[in-house]
Amino acid sequence: TADVAERSDSASPVKVSSNGYADDGPPYNAGSSDVLGKLVIRTTGRHRLKLTDLFGGTRSDPRNTYRLVIRKAAPDFAVAAWALHMELRNGDRNALSKPIALRSGATMALEVVALRRDGFDGEIQLSMEGLPPGVRSTGLKIPAGKSRGILLVSADADAADAFATARFEGRGVVAGKETVRPCRLASMAWPVTDAWGEVPSPRLLADVPVSVTRAESAALSIAPASQAPLTAPVGGKLTVPLKLVRRGEFSGGKTTLKVFGEGFEQAPAIDLPLSADQGSAVLDLASLKTPPGEYRIAFYGGVVTQYRYAPEAVKAAESARADAEKSVGTIERELKQLTEAVKKAPAEKKAEMDKACKAMEAKQKAAVAALNTAAEQARRVAAAAEPKGIVDIVVSEPISIRVLPAEKQP
Repeated sequence: TADVAERSDSASPVKVSSNGYADDGPPYNAGSSDVLGKLVIRTTGRHRLKLTDLFGGTRSDPRNTYRLVIRKAAPDFAVAAWALHMELRNGDRNALSKPIALRSGATMALEVVALRRDGFDGEIQLSMEGLPPGVRSTGLKIPAGKSRGILLVSADADAADAFATARFEGRGVVAGKETVRPCRLASMAWPVTDAWGEVPSPRLLADVPVSVTRAESAALSIAPASQAPLTAPVGGKLTVPLKLVRRGEFSGGKTTLKVFGEGFEQAPAIDLPLSADQGSAVLDLASLKTPPGEYRIAFYGGVVTQYRYAPEAVKAAESARADAEKSVGTIERELKQLTEAVKKAPAEKKAEMDKACKAMEAKQKAAVAALNTAAEQARRVAAAAEPKGIVDIVVSEPISIRVLPAEKQP
């Protein structure tokens, strides 16, 4: 006999956060406790396979059952995704994009991982269909031999309130045949009761819900200045003009952006001023060693913006308080008039007038209670709507790039 291999759990295709948050990786583990291995039989004859629990004789429990499957290699893949997580400033553990509730003008990024099986090493194209009106998706493919890609979901600035259950898929060519696999979406089990001390519990969603709202708009939208593909010769420098739409107030005069997209993720971060409507990024194709081809990229980063929760509710709450105050004033005047009338009423009417006066006093008491409730509600709504500095994840719309071979430069 001979020891052929020793294997443990199947590792996650991407680094997982070490503390359950987004500090140094996503808080989702795409690995498995199942063991997967490859055995090549090089000689004919009878072979015997023996598996040994690495715990040896240290435990004996009838519940520890194992299932062994031996089969011919069948190359294939699966895909899973989660909303983008970033390393943010200390204390912003909840500042992550949650799938998939879009504000108007926003672009959300989903990180997608490929679970490759039995030697499949091809590229995987990503797509999402069945989106609400005014919402678009663009897949930044998972390159051949890699495990991570990005899907961008963008909402138009004038998109109407809408909801849909989308279809999320990965496509690859396996053994010469196009293969389509559904992409499962990971999310947190909400609510996270103690965001400071509790490690959130992840789960897979059965559906891919996508919504868009006009009640809130993205604080900052970044898009290419033109939708036409940008071209540059291989080994050259490419300037990417960008347009910015600013709808909020920001702390600091700039945002630092990194790059999503095959062949460009090693590009140095760029600083983009937040005070202008236009900006640009320069990509050095020589240092990136980008070969000729068609590419899609996106820029992403974070900004600290002043956020107001439901500011439109302040006006409604204040109007309700003013109406309650007016009602109290009206009832108090009526009660005063009634009290004066009781004093002047004849004896035969006094009992009836006293009864009416007590009813009015009860009405006044209820109106004052309603006013106090309305005033407290107005106070709470106004406090919630006070501007607060939060970290907002900003992702640009996709940018198409064409790198030309040297002999085909325009």
